[in-house]
Amino acid sequence: MDFIELMRGMRRHHDFKNQEVDPTQVACILESALRAPAVHRDEGLRFVVVDERVDLMKLADAKEHDSSFVAGAAIAIVVVGNALDNECWVEDGCAAMTAMWICAHSLQLGGDWVQVRGCRLSDGTPSSEVVAGILDIPDGWEVLGCLALGYPAHDMPPRDDDALAWENVNIGKFS
Repeated sequence: MDFIELMRGMRRHHDFKNQEVDPTQVACILESALRAPAVHRDEGLRFVVVDERVDLMKLADAKEHDSSFVAGAAIAIVVVGNALDNECWVEDGCAAMTAMWICAHSLQLGGDWVQVRGCRLSDGTPSSEVVAGILDIPDGWEVLGCLALGYPAHDMPPRDDDALAWENVNIGKFS
């Protein structure tokens, strides 16, 4: 399958089968993160693979909205950055997260990306601090987000071509 066909079939999945992900697939997904385009490839980014059910359930509650599905995932890969070592850690982390998601889709896994950076619980606690506490992430590191993955519980058709926002594309100058 070529790249555009792969992208056409990508959808966000929040319901997963109760099935473990093969370790060779996890290794492939992590390799895609390590090969993703980056300004500072080897500096200031770390990837934490979470596969313990209790920790997945805690991660699902680490932010106020849009993260509950993490509890049902087979794994979550948390992307962590250090701004002191890499001023482009957010951009590098986003590229790595995207590469992992596309790789996972190519392996027939489904999932979705959960934003953590900049999010808070209802009491004002930063979600990044909550995740850092769950995963023993040291001070100086910030959580960008996590990619929750597993085998999709349901097949989803590709997104309709009419849903593409071509009106957001400008040629030559912003208009």
